Amino acid sequence: MTLALRSIALDAADREGFPFSVPALCQLGSLDFTTPATFLVGENGSGKSTLLEAMACAFELPTAGAEPVGRDASLDAVRPLAERLRPVWSKRTRRGLFLRAEDFFGFVKRVNQERAWSEREATRVRSENAHKPEGEISRIASPFTNTAGALRGRYGDDMDARSHGEQFLAFFQTRLVPNGLYLLDEPEVPLSPARQLALLSLLKDASEGPDAS
Repeated sequence: MTLALRSIALDAADREGFPFSVPALCQLGSLDFTTPATFLVGENGSGKSTLLEAMACAFELPTAGAEPVGRDASLDAVRPLAERLRPVWSKRTRRGLFLRAEDFFGFVKRVNQERAWSEREATRVRSENAHKPEGEISRIASPFTNTAGALRGRYGDDMDARSHGEQFLAFFQTRLVPNGLYLLDEPEVPLSPARQLALLSLLKDASEGPDAS
């Protein structure tokens, strides 16, 4: 969701085998993005997810999944396609993310684990340095307390206390900003009709924000 990315093109070299045999990709020359938001529509198996996954790899986007894009083995099959994608940028953006709806439970687990680990480490550091002045203890523990505080501030005290749809929408409320590139694969799946409309409103606000172009 950005005008910073103007288009992508696929090299016209040999396209045999997966993922080049996917219907939406076997004839793909270039794809232009002329509006802040683009919706990919097609039958199951037509190649929508494959293209989004390859774009995420090619652009090295952060991922809302259990593993970063670079280490996610489920993306290995599309990496040959990613290597052949040629983007045209009006302004290269480092904002944004890649999200597959099925990966969100892994993301919630990762956030909860990271916050719990940071809190445990802060407690350990404070205990091991209890003989020192409070200012010194706070300084030593600050990397852990800051991380835990940032995660609580962004995602709340316990993401599991919310329904899946509430978690999903709250995630977008904290992450969508103008001039970002967001590759969202079936983001509507866990959302009720009312929350789907709320997500559309968030996307609209991000595309029309004061920094958007």
